[in-house]
Amino acid sequence: MNDMDKWTEAVRIVDYLPPNLVQFFDMDSMQLLDEKIAVRDALIAGKDIADIPDFYTVLESYPRDTVENGIKTVTVWVRPSGQSFFRYNMPTGAL
Repeated sequence: MNDMDKWTEAVRIVDYLPPNLVQFFDMDSMQLLDEKIAVRDALIAGKDIADIPDFYTVLESYPRDTVENGIKTVTVWVRPSGQSFFRYNMPTGAL
């Protein structure tokens, strides 16, 4: 299978992603094609997100923890009761 065929298969993952995570999938990326196909296949098979090793890896736009000026910031997703998720970047202290 060439890269274009893999990309065509990989982008079908959006049909199986939770709606609030589709925004983090880079439709134009030609990176991690095999991993994206494997994650898509795992979702089709009904696996839980927690049981899919590369799930968050293939969401290339998903916020990652960062270190800036010696302070580690962890991205936390918060969902107040009955509301939508929102991102909170929480400083965890100096390293």
